[in-house]
Amino acid sequence: MMLKMSLMIFTSPSSISFLIGFRVFLGLSSRCRFLISGFNLVGDDPKRYGLVQLVIRNAWLAVDGLCLMPTLTNLTLEFVRLDDEDLNMINTCFPNLTQLNLIGVGGFKEPSINLSRLQICQWSVSNAPLSLTICAPSLVDFHLKCIKPKLIFLDAPSLSNFNLSLENTDELVLKNCGNIQCLQLEVECLSLGFILSMFRRYHCIVVERLNLDFVRRTQIVIGVEVDQVEFGFDILLNYFPNIRYLSLGSGAWHAMESSFRSGSFENATGMKTLKELIAHIVVLEIEFTLAFIFSILDKCTQLGDISMLIHSDVDPCVAGNLISTCRSKFPGVRWRWGIWKEGIKDTWVSDGI
Repeated sequence: MMLKMSLMIFTSPSSISFLIGFRVFLGLSSRCRFLISGFNLVGDDPKRYGLVQLVIRNAWLAVDGLCLMPTLTNLTLEFVRLDDEDLNMINTCFPNLTQLNLIGVGGFKEPSINLSRLQICQWSVSNAPLSLTICAPSLVDFHLKCIKPKLIFLDAPSLSNFNLSLENTDELVLKNCGNIQCLQLEVECLSLGFILSMFRRYHCIVVERLNLDFVRRTQIVIGVEVDQVEFGFDILLNYFPNIRYLSLGSGAWHAMESSFRSGSFENATGMKTLKELIAHIVVLEIEFTLAFIFSILDKCTQLGDISMLIHSDVDPCVAGNLISTCRSKFPGVRWRWGIWKEGIKDTWVSDGI
């Protein structure tokens, strides 16, 4: 009889834990490390233990002698240094993983996830590897947070929900990723155009829900221009012609409003399908902000739901003027208004007015 097991390990300088097949180094300081040898399935039959879930936090893991664990389907490593620089041992010893969470895991050089049954993956890279490769034909939900890898290679034909946060990359390959429907992007402002062009290049055009913002939000001071890249709202919707829902962070909104000020606002395919818009805005000059909003509504004929979060530092009179003007100009739109501020949860002050 096989007993299914879940094992959670939280290591700290004051705790002693065991780990199946791993060696665990506990870092008390940069000069003093301890090796804890514990329960080990090497040489035994791992199947009879039925381990299906394993969670390890705050440890330094060596993988020499790591045994095959075919029953393990859920693995979480959090704030861990892993002596498996290419993830080869993880791929080999845990072939049936359906969920993998690598949060703040360091020690990588050119890591590659190659798991045929993986469905959900959250990967937050703590160091700066040269490349990241993910080949996962069953992957449906993928959250990737990294800094500046030279290459990101993703082959995931089943992927529908993709959350990508990075500053920049020299190359982004999206092989067989044409089924992404929900996309959340946080990128460095200067790399926005390149990143979005890669989605178009690899035919990722069925996206229906898009959240867009910049990784490092530029501090926007009321009344002071900020140096950000200009990227048109119309260009964005040309990249994603099937979009229905769009959420713009303050940086993305500002870049697009700046582009509107300095140039034309052309028709885009996605304007025919967009139905809901959420935006975090800072009102620097109310006449330009209103003109931008009205241009969007004039061209996006299906747009019926708009949620605007106004920065808390905006003068209340200016905010009130913006709200009343939008309501009177487009009474058929379902307006929702709120307040946002860095580091504080958004506050809604009206709903569906």
